[in-house]
Amino acid sequence: EVEGRDAIFKEFHFKDFNRAFGFMTRVAHH
Repeated sequence: EVEGRDAIFKEFHFKDFNRAFGFMTRVAHH
């Protein structure tokens, strides 16, 4: 169960990081 929860957390964190990184890149290009 712990491994499954960790995998879900990592996937969520990765998606959130990608969204934040995309936002930073857009701001940097402006």
